[in-house]
Amino acid sequence: RLRERFGFRPDSEIEVVERPGGLLLRPAQEKPSLASAQNGGITPSQTFHGWLSDAKCSRSRAASGLYTGTNPTCAKECVAGGAKIVLILPKEKKILDIENQDVARANLGNLVEVLGTTDARGKTIHIASLRLLEEGIAACERSKLSK
Repeated sequence: RLRERFGFRPDSEIEVVERPGGLLLRPAQEKPSLASAQNGGITPSQTFHGWLSDAKCSRSRAASGLYTGTNPTCAKECVAGGAKIVLILPKEKKILDIENQDVARANLGNLVEVLGTTDARGKTIHIASLRLLEEGIAACERSKLSK
């Protein structure tokens, strides 16, 4: 039941890592076999920094070259309406679909650090662990800088 609760695949090996302030559960570090890689397997675990948002708004923004966080309130409304959650990677100028949506839901609209594995094409991520880096706020709610 813990595997389901934390978004791990039922057949995955779990590694427990001791960190300041607690324990981190993550997939055991395994290299995919050559056969797995040739059959569209997954990549080894990687760490990404990015924004969690809804696919609808983030893809339209990305089409104009903007890979930033979106309005958290809007993202939550779009996801509630059926849109999928995605991970926006500003440095890589890329958007990843998220395989295990429930793991990301609580941090929708926020900047996060994600440990996960991507598919062979690098378009979908399975999140093993997620850490909040910064809470997202809508641009209209940010304080104005004075000159």
